[in-house]
Amino acid sequence: MERRTVGPSRGLRDGTVKEVDIELVRSPTGERERRKDLIAVEKPVHVLINGVHYATIMCTPEKRAELVLGHLLSEGIVKSPQEIRSIDAGRGGLFKVTLAPGIDEKARVTYASPFARIITSACSPNRPWLFPKLVDRVKPLSIESRLKLDTCTISLACKRLNELAEKFRATGGLHAAGLFSADGSLEAFAEDIGRHNAVDKVIGIAIKRRLRFGDCFLACSGRLSGDMVLKAVRVGIPIIASIASALSSGVDMAEVAGATLIGFVRGQRMNVYTHPERIQPIEEKGLM
Repeated sequence: MERRTVGPSRGLRDGTVKEVDIELVRSPTGERERRKDLIAVEKPVHVLINGVHYATIMCTPEKRAELVLGHLLSEGIVKSPQEIRSIDAGRGGLFKVTLAPGIDEKARVTYASPFARIITSACSPNRPWLFPKLVDRVKPLSIESRLKLDTCTISLACKRLNELAEKFRATGGLHAAGLFSADGSLEAFAEDIGRHNAVDKVIGIAIKRRLRFGDCFLACSGRLSGDMVLKAVRVGIPIIASIASALSSGVDMAEVAGATLIGFVRGQRMNVYTHPERIQPIEEKGLM
């Protein structure tokens, strides 16, 4: 996404964007100018599951309940929203999650991640997951969806995503994600300093709205790594598209899970890496 100079956005009002003083230096003259600029705000979300610390997620401080809900599902902590009895927000970014009776939360957390962790805005745990471990977590999963899309619908969705990314344009420091229906209608949208967080947020929004993931596709701005793809696969999203590149782990993950992975959606072209049978050409629908 391209950053453009804009005035203060609603992010100043909701606390997700902060105004700071900077010294602008122009090259090669060295000319200097004092001015204001906007930066993205980063805050922690502390997640406790049945009273035990699970993770601290560094994120943009909006849609935090949706982030927690989507994260629990996309990371495999819960298998369905019905396994969550409650999510209670407290002070200082504390979210207390209570699971339904009979769920072994320790086994679930160990399976998803064998340690309590801090998830930084770079979206990485404090030690990396190897791809074989990711594959182990997707083996039981298989995308079951009859969704097929034309190329124009995907292109227009990614264009719409770029248009909605107001806080990215203001700061240059956020990612965007959107969940779209088969006809290209926007169902959920979120921005966050972390690309994984943005996806978790739209998943959480979709759960609250009781959307059918198999009838939707995901558009995002970030790189398509294996763990990003796994989040979408876990909830049953069949088509994942990004204006950025795919990584080898993302391609491998999508191939194993039966998901369609698309990168570099730019104007009238895109790279379809896996399962291209879901993507069909069609006459243009006003795409510029």
